Amino acid sequence: MSLIDDVNKFLVCGKNDDALALLDTQIKINPDDDELYYLKGKIYHKQQDWKNAIENYQHAVYLNEGSPARETLKLVNKILLFYNKDVFNQ
Repeated sequence: MSLIDDVNKFLVCGKNDDALALLDTQIKINPDDDELYYLKGKIYHKQQDWKNAIENYQHAVYLNEGSPARETLKLVNKILLFYNKDVFNQ
């Protein structure tokens, strides 16, 4: 079973913290793997933890200019530019 399968298994069960812990362990072993940061960003993205999502996407792009995190980061920025908290608090 691959790392991605293990992460997805945790996510399906709602065990985001376990998925993040698994990714953190793998990052310690292979800190230059942009896919690990991309996956972490996706988890934070699903949780709408924008700060951590952006940080992980940016690090993935730093490690690999061709990472899919580049397009996802653009999407997150568009979401945040569109978001107007004053409208949602009425």
